[in-house]
Amino acid sequence: MVVGFSEKAYSVMIDVRTDEEWRAGYIEGAIHIPLSEIKKNIENYEISKDEEILLYCRSGNRSGRAKAILDELGYTNTTNIGGIESVSEEYNLKIKKDIYTPSWELYAETDVGIKYYVDTKSYFERNDNKYVITMQDTSTQGTDFRSLSMYFEIDCEKFRARPVRIFGYSGLMGDGNEVELSEKSDNIWMYATAGTPNGILLDVMCGGDEEK
Repeated sequence: MVVGFSEKAYSVMIDVRTDEEWRAGYIEGAIHIPLSEIKKNIENYEISKDEEILLYCRSGNRSGRAKAILDELGYTNTTNIGGIESVSEEYNLKIKKDIYTPSWELYAETDVGIKYYVDTKSYFERNDNKYVITMQDTSTQGTDFRSLSMYFEIDCEKFRARPVRIFGYSGLMGDGNEVELSEKSDNIWMYATAGTPNGILLDVMCGGDEEK
């Protein structure tokens, strides 16, 4: 990837800020790899060790730390160019805003009618009967869980009015609370109260053996 940097061409520019900061505005053409993820995720990008890499953040502090990480990993042509505002003004680069659009995919369906949907842009894995989600967006608070990484739908034709116990960990509402389903309920959405880089653990269980 080659992007114009003033009158000079460079190969890669990396924004190491958070997801929330990125959505508020980023330099067009930059790659977004948060500082907390750059060490483990840089190899997912086809960037040669001698390719020129320009790093920026909000003030230059985090991009300086990112440069040190990449240097330790053997990248030989890294430059900390500072904060986004100063870089944009000095080199007349456009700051673009981004609206994150999840890419939903049916991940699993239980025999009692629970469908798990995941955002394919996020990281997820199944651990026994639990679903561990590492959110792509760990900054949004108090918003519909659809804007994060996972939601599930309940088939009320199978459940009828049986209670479903929803366990939410790592800042999710519904921790151990029973939710009564009715035939009018199409699905249940989880709502996030806080994001965490450690991910989300959800366990959905049927309550009781008999229908009410």
